[in-house]
Amino acid sequence: MKKRDKPKKLTGPMLSMLSNASMGIDLGAGLHGRSAHGGATATEWALRRRGLLDAKGITTDGYAALIEAKNKSANVKFSGERSDSAGM
Repeated sequence: MKKRDKPKKLTGPMLSMLSNASMGIDLGAGLHGRSAHGGATATEWALRRRGLLDAKGITTDGYAALIEAKNKSANVKFSGERSDSAGM
């Protein structure tokens, strides 16, 4: 079997968990209810399998993925702006 490359896109819960890890707070901070906590366990293990989290917390690859995702979301947010001042 071939080893797959790391996925390019992270889910919202993955980004939230990486963000929590980067701030040194509980990975499940902000979760409410049994379903959310059960899903968080699977999310944590998915991040560990991808090498974005380890026993100590967020890894270098995890920081890189978090920064890349935040940069992409910032670019998307402003992609609809007009470059000229027409219409003002």
